[in-house]
Amino acid sequence: MTWYTFLLFVHVSMAIGWLGGALMMQFFALRAIAAGPERAVAFTGDAESGRLGKVIAEQGLESPEAQRRMARIILYSRIELVLLFLIVFDMTVKPEVGDAGAVLFGLGAAAAAAALIVWRFLAGAPRAQAPASARIE
Repeated sequence: MTWYTFLLFVHVSMAIGWLGGALMMQFFALRAIAAGPERAVAFTGDAESGRLGKVIAEQGLESPEAQRRMARIILYSRIELVLLFLIVFDMTVKPEVGDAGAVLFGLGAAAAAAALIVWRFLAGAPRAQAPASARIE
């Protein structure tokens, strides 16, 4: 075994771990969301610190703002997963300048997946409401 093959093995192993971990986190997120808001907050991180924790402390767990922030965290992680799959596609297919079909397929699939994720986020994400003092009635 040469140094090149050893380092290639380490590189591929780390990429598999990274991608597999990100994919499993999405499956865990789906289960946490289905279990209810308390479980979703526990999944998205420590609810006692950070912006999400402050919103939950001030407005409550089921406030539209807290729900919106949790949904946004999950949106970003799903887009990151699409980018990871695009990187793996590029690493395995190794498209060249003249291979427009592979490049277009990879970019098109990633764009379609990202658009679907954002569309689902916009269609189902709770909206934060303006404070009562700012509303015009």
